[in-house]
Amino acid sequence: LLLALDPSVETALGNSIWTSDRLPPLLPEFTAAARAFFDAEARALDFSDPRAVDDINTWVADVTGGRIDRLLEAIPPDAIMYLINAVYFNADWRARFDPSETRSADFFREDGSTTSVQMMSGPVGHRTLSSATATGVELPYGGGAFTAVALLPPAGQGIDEFVATIDALTWKAWMEAFDAASAREDLERAGLTVLLPRLELRWKGGLGPPLRALGMVDAFDEREADLSRLFGERGPFISRVLQNSFVRVDEAGTEAAAGTGVEVGDTSAPQVFAFDRPFLFAIRERLSGTILFLGVIGDPSAS
Repeated sequence: LLLALDPSVETALGNSIWTSDRLPPLLPEFTAAARAFFDAEARALDFSDPRAVDDINTWVADVTGGRIDRLLEAIPPDAIMYLINAVYFNADWRARFDPSETRSADFFREDGSTTSVQMMSGPVGHRTLSSATATGVELPYGGGAFTAVALLPPAGQGIDEFVATIDALTWKAWMEAFDAASAREDLERAGLTVLLPRLELRWKGGLGPPLRALGMVDAFDEREADLSRLFGERGPFISRVLQNSFVRVDEAGTEAAAGTGVEVGDTSAPQVFAFDRPFLFAIRERLSGTILFLGVIGDPSAS
């Protein structure tokens, strides 16, 4: 659905399984399920060969249009398997920002300091949300199936506190409010302007702590993990979850890419919507509600 929904939006999704060639083959039932539900390819490599890192990184780069060129730096001796997911998104706004309206402006960081950013400005055609819990805009790409959502906390609430309040019901209510809003172009609504920083950000790090906080605990515990439906035995456990992500937002549109790797180890006045302070940014597909990218923009000047 995501790949074929809008011909004016470029999307790519990929899943792959990489195992050490010193392991017995994965259970056929697992590889068949991975192929059927995730279109995932499975390959065995000599993890002790330095070229194995290049093979995996090349696969990720191919899926992400070259934006994520190195997910792995090296393969540890105790690593026996990687589950890799990669996603790529590239689309123009339905109504672009006018580059001549972009100006240098202050962005107010969470700690009270300021940084200078290139702030895009314009009545670019969007739905809006104004409630006691959030203020935001939704800007469509291409034919409108994919949109960018930018949400600001209420005045006086920090971004971390804001994020902590979000659950499935809250998100659903916000998206339903956007969907119910008038679809007319804001070009027809005098005095309504969006100020959105131009940005290009990269983030690379581990997802283990947040996944544990979400309740995924046993899989990281070498005594409690049960991956027997992959290997036929309980032994292995998840040692690391790595992510490398990229997002570019400018007057023309948005390009975003991410690679995620799960490492399995052996035992071991006029109305203005101004996004000039930390905000939540998401790219979503409206029909299914799928969120492709989601993150906090705390400092658009960072790279």
